[in-house]
Amino acid sequence: MRSEQLGRNRASVGSVQAINLRRRRIYKESKKSIIAWCLGISQQEYGVDTIREIVNVLLLKGNIGREGAGPCPIRGHSNVQGNRTCGIHNRPPESWLAKMDAACGIKSPREYGYDTVGTIEAMMSGDVKVFMGMGGNFASARQIPSAHLKRCESAYLLFRSARN
Repeated sequence: MRSEQLGRNRASVGSVQAINLRRRRIYKESKKSIIAWCLGISQQEYGVDTIREIVNVLLLKGNIGREGAGPCPIRGHSNVQGNRTCGIHNRPPESWLAKMDAACGIKSPREYGYDTVGTIEAMMSGDVKVFMGMGGNFASARQIPSAHLKRCESAYLLFRSARN
């Protein structure tokens, strides 16, 4: 039994080595590379060191500071922090909207929607009739007394899609 296990271990080590060689070849041959990572890399004992090495790998081929290349941290609930890092904001200034309009050939809306607290207040007052939540538990994103939560449920249509 021990020799069978040893054989499987050697085979899996060989498979991992083959995968790593393939990854190295892909990176070596690529013209531009983005390395993305999530909280599993960032929030651990050696997160800073690990990210430093990711950046070093990107630097090896000049994949820092040029279009279509670079580090891409995906972090925070619903990527809130990551979006902010990239300049995405829930209330972008007019100067930003004008540049986006010019670049995309569109006229983007200038009216702002509700943030989490504003949405809850608007549901409770009856100003929001339809709510569609995509991921996460919206009600637990902010502590809501159960009596107020019942009032939020009075919207005409509530739709929630999330993986638990």
